[in-house]
Amino acid sequence: MRFQFRDASGIRTVNVPSWAFALFGLLAAAAGITILILGAGLLLILVPVLIVVGFVARWRLRKILREAEMRARDASPDAARSETIEVEYRVVDESGDGPKERR
Repeated sequence: MRFQFRDASGIRTVNVPSWAFALFGLLAAAAGITILILGAGLLLILVPVLIVVGFVARWRLRKILREAEMRARDASPDAARSETIEVEYRVVDESGDGPKERR
């Protein structure tokens, strides 16, 4: 196969043997297969690790939520009542009847 190159000295013609093309094709195919095998190996390693990490995170989150729920249940009902603030308020009626007090 012949290729023509242009450079500062002019046009050059280069003959490339056919075995060089075959060798280049084989090297490209080998590189592609190598990248495919490495990617598949990495996938086989990472997927189980990520699944385990997901299960551990789920387990810990459920544990934290369960503990928070137990703490909320254990809170004294009297403590909730003592935080209630009683107020007096008035409803202003614009019909002219005057202010009404409610408790």
